[in-house]
Amino acid sequence: MNTHPEQASYTALGRVHSESVLPAQVPFTALGHLQGYVGPQGCDDWRDNTPFHAALELTEVRRGVSSARFIWVDPATNITYPMLLADTADLISNSVLDRGTVTGWWVVGLRGKNYGLRRAPAELTPDNPTSSQESAG
Repeated sequence: MNTHPEQASYTALGRVHSESVLPAQVPFTALGHLQGYVGPQGCDDWRDNTPFHAALELTEVRRGVSSARFIWVDPATNITYPMLLADTADLISNSVLDRGTVTGWWVVGLRGKNYGLRRAPAELTPDNPTSSQESAG
């Protein structure tokens, strides 16, 4: 298990979006799922926080001690990603959802000590037809 990376890595992207920091590295489990919180046990793998494009399906809602999370799965990889409530509200307001599925560019944010997927800011997404189709529906 890996412990917390240096605090400096959290500011490597140099941006704060809606009170959510975009950390340079984010925690994943041994099975490859985004870990929503890193407790004393640490995590299995710290990975670079690189924006990615995917169609995600909403699978469940989980409640923890300090946060509630919507759980999304990428059916192409079967990887799960938690999304915090504030980022889910942004998603609902600014994306097209079709029967629990949404396609877009994603990046991991950090709110307090909780990690969660969020829509990637436009400045971090490549300029290509796929990202412009997302907003068109």
